[in-house]
Amino acid sequence: MRRRSVFRKPSLKASFKARTTGRAKRAVKRAIIPGYGKKGTGFIKNPKRSMYNAVYHRTSIDTLKPIKNKKRTTQGQGSQQSSSSCLWWIFWIVILILCLANIHITLGILLVCGVVWLLVKLFKKHDKITSSNTVNVDQNDVPNTSKLPTAKPVVHEGNLVAGNKSYNINPKILPLLYFTDGRLKNIDSEVGEPSAISINFPVAEGQFQKLNYYPSYSELTPEQRDGFLSWLSTDLSNIPDIGFAFLLLYCLERHILHDEYLEESLKIISKLQNQINNGSFDYYSSTSIGYIFFIHKRLDLLKYVDLNKCDIKLQILLSHRLSADQLISLATEVDFRNRYYIKEYPELFKKALIESLKREFGSEYFEYELSNIQKLKKEPYMFSNYSLRKGNNRPDLLMPDPLSDRKLCHDIYAELQKAHDQVKGFLEIKRAVESKKDKSKKKIAKPKRINSKTGYPMSTDKQIKNATEQLKLTRKFLKNNQISSY
Repeated sequence: MRRRSVFRKPSLKASFKARTTGRAKRAVKRAIIPGYGKKGTGFIKNPKRSMYNAVYHRTSIDTLKPIKNKKRTTQGQGSQQSSSSCLWWIFWIVILILCLANIHITLGILLVCGVVWLLVKLFKKHDKITSSNTVNVDQNDVPNTSKLPTAKPVVHEGNLVAGNKSYNINPKILPLLYFTDGRLKNIDSEVGEPSAISINFPVAEGQFQKLNYYPSYSELTPEQRDGFLSWLSTDLSNIPDIGFAFLLLYCLERHILHDEYLEESLKIISKLQNQINNGSFDYYSSTSIGYIFFIHKRLDLLKYVDLNKCDIKLQILLSHRLSADQLISLATEVDFRNRYYIKEYPELFKKALIESLKREFGSEYFEYELSNIQKLKKEPYMFSNYSLRKGNNRPDLLMPDPLSDRKLCHDIYAELQKAHDQVKGFLEIKRAVESKKDKSKKKIAKPKRINSKTGYPMSTDKQIKNATEQLKLTRKFLKNNQISSY
């Protein structure tokens, strides 16, 4: 096997071809072939050749390197390049001496490569330090900054800058929001969170239109974004649009799903419920509240919730008593069909129901106990945040349906029936009394007029009128029959 030399044999023909024909070919291939000329593609195309070249480059010395270094030097770095070229010549002389001294060629190569590598590292480090410390710049090339106009820096006093406008977001709400960019970024835009705020979206003051049913911050107009961020800067009272409340509910639902900020989220949801009278919002907010109590088992947070604003089924599960209004609202659910008195006499029906509850339970509330919650039928409840419903893993809440308890429905039906019978009996008595009053009024006759001269009763005006008409008819009859009057 032929032993390879340590020094690379220069080839002027190959060098000239690489700078002319080869250079043009490489430019064409780089424009046509994707990935051509990139680092690592050679190993993929021909691994054997790539490994050989890598070993050869590290175990051999380029004899033309001093000449190349001289060509690449500039006037400011001429002294450094000349000193490095002298060092290279010294290394070559040392290598020749070692070879002539009959030292093993492998040990010599390794020793020389190690020394060369250390010296090259030291020189590179020295070059970086000197270039950073001594930089020769022509004073004529430096622009006169005193003649340039100075711009006043923009000062933002708020804790959120969006669309070149500053907002003082409520400190209790700011940690609950989601941001896709800026220093407050806490979620990626690929997630598709509809409530996520981007500080690069434009905002503008002005009158905004009503938001859509499923709002998204990215789809809002600049005026709507300004209204939403301005509302978040308040204590969340005086909600300008229910869409703002749903956008904030989106954030809270995602936190509740990941068991984050449960107490803070529950306080905000309860505050929004007290200001909004909307069945859709009550349903979706009840889903979040039920998720906290039934999935995260945080019944200690029940003190922050007004159950009267929640879904009726959630009220039945979390409370062990129902008011008269709640019982009346469950009439359809328990299949109580005779609702005539509830519609025509609502106040009377409610009063009768309260009196019945007082007699049976000693208070104005219907008290009950669910037999076995675990055996109740499960009913799915959805989140309003539609980004949480993507895919097959929908985080719906399977909440027990209390109205699947037959005993509870039977007891509610019985209370409504008692109130119904009581109202029916009361109305029957009332009608009977009113009819007797009408009959007694008809029997009472008007007092007769008495003639003060004779002492006899006087005829009424109607009797006198009838007698006069009868007399006229009699005279007319006698005249037509030529009978003399009596």
